[in-house]
Formats: sequence, C-alpha cells, structure tokens
Amino acid sequence: MTLEATAIDARTGRYVFGVVTGGDAEAVAALPLEPVAGGAGVSLVREGPLAAIVSPVSLDEYDLETVHARVADVDWLERNVRAHENVLEQALHMAPVVPFRFCTVSPTEGDVRRLLSEHADELARVLERIRGKVELGVKAFFDRERLERKLAQAGLADDLSDAGPGRAYLLRRQRERELGGEVERFRSECAEQSHSHLSELADDSCLVALQPLELTGRDGEMLHNDAYIVRRGLASLEPAVAGLADRYREYGVSFELTGPWPPHNFVPRQLAAS
Repeated sequence: MTLEATAIDARTGRYVFGVVTGGDAEAVAALPLEPVAGGAGVSLVREGPLAAIVSPVSLDEYDLETVHARVADVDWLERNVRAHENVLEQALHMAPVVPFRFCTVSPTEGDVRRLLSEHADELARVLERIRGKVELGVKAFFDRERLERKLAQAGLADDLSDAGPGRAYLLRRQRERELGGEVERFRSECAEQSHSHLSELADDSCLVALQPLELTGRDGEMLHNDAYIVRRGLASLEPAVAGLADRYREYGVSFELTGPWPPHNFVPRQLAAS
C-alpha cells in the first residue's frame, strides 16, 4: 500500500517518520521530539506488536502538489529534512527504527494502522535484524589530475625522452588514451577492493549510487559511496577506513566515514515506498 497514493478525505493527516516495536514505543514516546513544520507534536500509533512515529499535519500543507512545489524552497526543504532526520536519529538512540522516506503522509490514523498490520511480519523481521546496529556510510573521492600524474609519472617521461616532435605528439596521444584506461581501471579496482574489505567487517553492506559533483559539494569526483550495517559504535570501521585513506592517499583518494544513521539503505524497497 502506498500511503501517498491513498485518497485524501480528511483535513488532518499523519506524517510518518518510521516504525519501532511496541516494546520500544514507550521509551521513544518519552523523547522530546520536534515535528516537521506545521506538525502538531510527535506521538506514536500502536498496532499489534508495532508502533509508528507520527505527527498530525495539515493535508493542505502536505499534499503531493504542495510538497512538490515547496521542494524548490531550499530553506523549507533543509529545515524539514533536518527535522525528519532528527526525529529518526533521536529514536535510534533508544531503539531500532525502520525509517520512512521524507514527507510520507497518511490521510488517516486508520491508514497508518493498516500499514502496520499488513506489513507486520516484514517490519518485525527488519527491526530484529537491525537491533543494536546502525548504518554507516563510506564515501571516497579522488583528484583526477593528481591520479593521472601519479599513474603517468614513469611511463610518459621514458616514452618521450628520445622521440622527435612528430613521434612525441603521437606517443603523447597514445599515452593519453592509455592513461584514461588506467584511470578507469584504478577507479574500479579501488572501489571494489575498498567495498570488499569493509564488507568483511560489517554485518551487511550495499552499493549506493554515486553522486555528481553538484550534489557532493566536493572538488574531487566520487568513486565510492556505500553503506554498511554494523554494531553500534564507529570502532568496527573507523580504523579500516583510516587504513584505506593511508593506502590510497598518494593516488589523490580521500575517504569519508559518516553516521551513525537509521538504516535507510537496508529497508526493503516495498516498505521504503510505503
């Protein structure tokens, strides 16, 4: 069932942040959680062994058309994405959470209860799987010019040392093509080896789509962007990420460890889209 696709009949809906077990609901309910803009507090809707973290919101403010229009408002978007994540991160300190995507709104409390009932078994399995664990992200970036200089350092100088102008030009073009292939091979091998190494230390892992430069805000290109489920605490991956940074630094590669996060990348697709 897709909450956003359900017909809107009432004026007040339920913004759904995520789901916890009924046994953890009381601890989460005691937290001083702040709602998204326009939300009337944060509470829990219990159904069977599960509970949804929700906030009453105006359906005039959070219907699809209005939300799509407001996404262009950077201030509104940043403020509400931060509020959404803050609720999930605070809840995560107390209990495992199945996070829902930003701006998941149900028209009625009954729809929330129906979601919990229809997906009870699957939600319970996910919550049990992630109990005591968190998601960590590892991103890697590389400086293309620095990498090319490193890979070309020896071979190009030797090839051109005794060549005349014409031959030097042809050799340079050939070397540029070869260098492009070497860069791509390095990118692939670095990403695969890094992910394989970190996956051995994690309970679970998944590949995440690479982000373009305009989204990362970094000078270097992204070559690795993956997520890992680990026991609480950074100790299990922090030394490994530092080791990878040392290993690849001379090639212009840097690594970034992020989290802990709710397990956004490990929620089954049909639940994440609910």
